[in-house]
Amino acid sequence: MMVTLADISADQHAELLFAWRQRPDIARFMYSQDAIAWTDHLRWLNALSSDDTRHHWVIEYKDRPVGSAYLTDIDRAHGRAMFGLYVADEGARMMGVGAAAEFLVLDQAFGAYGLQKVSCEVFAANLAPRRMHARMGFKAEGIFRRHALCDGAWTDVHRLSLLVEEWNTERPLLHQTLRKLLREPVAA
Repeated sequence: MMVTLADISADQHAELLFAWRQRPDIARFMYSQDAIAWTDHLRWLNALSSDDTRHHWVIEYKDRPVGSAYLTDIDRAHGRAMFGLYVADEGARMMGVGAAAEFLVLDQAFGAYGLQKVSCEVFAANLAPRRMHARMGFKAEGIFRRHALCDGAWTDVHRLSLLVEEWNTERPLLHQTLRKLLREPVAA
């Protein structure tokens, strides 16, 4: 398969993830936009393996790392989590890689993790991800007004969510659409 999710390995991915996260085009749509110290990055990376409230992956396209996807705030008691991703490779963004990665994460969330609800938050100016999440079946839950700083100005943040039954309804058509977009099989 052309798009896969690889578990993060500190040995393999530390420098790459650090470099991506420092890039202004990636950081500008994150709640923490400040430069990250290498020691803080390593602390975060090393804590991943012992934290069952989050799971992070490296998105691979044609066996090459191109971005990161993650579930955070995983709450198994209430069956919910927060979702996010970024595709650092601009060429991969145009190929539908983000949508394929989102599909794979949602399959994990509603399948192996047994979640009932996946939510995400997107800065108002970040239009492409908002459209992509809507195509995946996410519904608007609300807008946090002036909720974060983006490029030095206060911005609204859109809260979206997807329920397991909505995913189960949307999934077959999404799977078919992604197969056509990527011209290849996507995990069933």
